[in-house]
Amino acid sequence: MLETTKLNQTPTEGSRSWADQVTLQVPQELQMDEVVLVVLGTSYEDKLLVDMADLSRVIQGGPWFISSYFFTIDNDTYCTVFKLCNGKDLQFTLKIVRTFAENEARVLISQILHGLAYLDGREERIIHYDLKLANILLVDGVVKISDFGLCKVMEVGSESLELTSPGAGTIWYVPPECLVGGANSQISTKVDVWSAGVVFYELLFGRVPFGFGAGKSRDIIRKEIIDNALHFPTTPEISLEVKPSSSAPMNGFAQQAESMSEGMAKTVMSRFEPGRVLIYTELANEFAVFDRCSR
Repeated sequence: MLETTKLNQTPTEGSRSWADQVTLQVPQELQMDEVVLVVLGTSYEDKLLVDMADLSRVIQGGPWFISSYFFTIDNDTYCTVFKLCNGKDLQFTLKIVRTFAENEARVLISQILHGLAYLDGREERIIHYDLKLANILLVDGVVKISDFGLCKVMEVGSESLELTSPGAGTIWYVPPECLVGGANSQISTKVDVWSAGVVFYELLFGRVPFGFGAGKSRDIIRKEIIDNALHFPTTPEISLEVKPSSSAPMNGFAQQAESMSEGMAKTVMSRFEPGRVLIYTELANEFAVFDRCSR
């Protein structure tokens, strides 16, 4: 389990002690900020350590992520220092507002999709694999995608990788292909496309599309995600642009939707992974354009 503490005093250039055990060189650009220190422990393979260090560098490059820095404390202990964000996560915010207005939800999902596009645009693509409201912070109106603890880094030039942990992640946001599993099952960054669709649905209606309701077992939720049709509540009322043309199960729409209007059903939450068209940036821009036109 990760051990986390907050460095309450302002870090200065040079070393900073933590609990009389750890000494770090805090990056100069963070010297006027509070930071969060996450001690990762000792039992990590070399490949994973390389991925973690690489990930820290990658997410510094986009405004949709919390800046982080990877450190070796000694020969067998590692940590990450994060810039502290004072914003609330979307799960907390949704409990207060109950639902987001459609134009507000579109602004948020547009930013999320741009962040996913950034991760997908690398030579070594990154699958977040645990995208959900609780892992999305809102800081001064800007989305910050956090918690890359389950992320998967793909090989250079690869379009997919083997699913080694079927069912991992937060089940309400997990796509069907990750729940079915099977020998040599492959996944891609389209895992995050599905999760983004669940997030958007939840922002609009205040509930998840599958597995909603207290007391449902993991097996029941899994079956709903794999088998059930996607239905839209009658309230709050949303524009037809967001709804699919049919409530039938989404059995793999291979073609891109003619417009963003059917994008959520046809390109974001297509039942089968091959039909989940990966158009992060284009779809994000469609959301942003709609919002500007609807004001």
